[in-house]
Amino acid sequence: MGGIRRAAALFYRARLSKDHADELEFHLAMREQLNVDQGMPAREAGRAARLRFGNAVSWRERMREVDLLTLPGSVWQDIRYGSRMLAKHKGFTAIAVLALALGIGVNTATFTAYKAIVLRTLDARDPARMVNISLIHQSGEVDPKFSYPDYLAYRDQTRSFDGVIAAGGEYLTLSGAGGAVVQSHSMLGAIAGKFGFVVPSRSTTNAEIIQAEVVSENYFSVLGVPAAQGRLFDSRGVSEILSSPSVMISENYRKRRFGSEPEILGKSIRLNGLTVTIIGVTPHNFVGTDITAPDFWVPMSLESLLHPDANPLHDRENQFCRIFGRLAPGVTMMSAQAEVESLADHLRSLHDPHSDLSKPLTAQVWPGSPFGRKPDASLRFAILLIMIAVGMVLVIACANVASLQLARAVARQNELGMRLSLGASRGRIIRQLLTESALLGLLSGVVALLFTWGLLHVVATELADALPPEWGSLVLHVTPDMQVFVYVFSISLFTGVFFWTGSGA
Repeated sequence: MGGIRRAAALFYRARLSKDHADELEFHLAMREQLNVDQGMPAREAGRAARLRFGNAVSWRERMREVDLLTLPGSVWQDIRYGSRMLAKHKGFTAIAVLALALGIGVNTATFTAYKAIVLRTLDARDPARMVNISLIHQSGEVDPKFSYPDYLAYRDQTRSFDGVIAAGGEYLTLSGAGGAVVQSHSMLGAIAGKFGFVVPSRSTTNAEIIQAEVVSENYFSVLGVPAAQGRLFDSRGVSEILSSPSVMISENYRKRRFGSEPEILGKSIRLNGLTVTIIGVTPHNFVGTDITAPDFWVPMSLESLLHPDANPLHDRENQFCRIFGRLAPGVTMMSAQAEVESLADHLRSLHDPHSDLSKPLTAQVWPGSPFGRKPDASLRFAILLIMIAVGMVLVIACANVASLQLARAVARQNELGMRLSLGASRGRIIRQLLTESALLGLLSGVVALLFTWGLLHVVATELADALPPEWGSLVLHVTPDMQVFVYVFSISLFTGVFFWTGSGA
């Protein structure tokens, strides 16, 4: 019953205050009667009773705090009072919010970029179950590329995976697509050429260079990604693909290249002179196992037709694709690592004795990532230095706001002294000031989050537009998710407490 009464007190605070006042009056009356019984005059008995009990307001405050369920009410009271104080001093609030938002914004932008690039996962359903497979040579060099025969061995001879896929990017010549072909004049392409990178350029003739992702036929089914329109490769057998070559087009390239064309499915084009049919469209911004959306997705079984002078599907020394796997239910990465290492040791005996792949090496299984190697110690150290640097920006912002808070505290001495004289405890005063600082930090966090979100979105869009079209469509996910929200909320609260502590309040 006591718990029910306390819970009800949250909604009947006026009744609770009246009960506390009545209880205090009862105790005062009992003490006054005791004084009278001991021979004290009635007037002096009442005065002595009040002096003995002390400040009635302070006692009522303590009685409220005894009941833990009234804490939300007092916290809400602190929040409302703190909000009024921040609104009253608009100049201080604006300057403090801008200063803190700068520090929080720099940290938020860095964390979001770190998450969007370094912590980026594969574009797949349940990406936590996806893994990369790579080789590590005796020299310590990481080799993420495999030959097609080796891929078939990993696909068919392992039991730790629900599926194993292969993917490799290459440039192909597109012709017979119709429409105007615009030549690229990318600034980044020109800069890349200065540093010796060969960047294919679109032609002003009826042929153009496109970026294709050559993938195994089970690529989309293992990733768990359906087609936005049309069909996937796994709906057709390899023999059917060879007899009637087909490809998929990305929605990004379809809009950029065939935007005015109402129907793209069933359209015939030529890639490297091979006539192929577009059977499906992948979702917008789908990048799969890369960071860019390619122009076309080509089944790996067409490699021998696209490159008749080479023999990529039967040459064990031709490493042109990367391998990814989806862990089977109940299988850990450690057990998958052991199976892959055993298979890698067996496969090296099938390579040319003069090849580096025939020498002792180890296989590595690590969380799925579009990048070809796991972050090493040097990269982690560089990231740590960057995080320390941006953390110092936040510390400087906190120090500046703490100085403003000190100047403001001098002006508030009369107010705080008055509250203490009226019976407020030092703990309640500290909690109130801490609440104001936390509100200031959270308000700064909201401003920083909105500004950073907009800024990163503009930067990502401009960067994607600045890249040469031949490189595909760069996709960076900078939209805040729950991890970013939690990070901003945590750092905002920390900021409020930190600068409040630094001000010596």
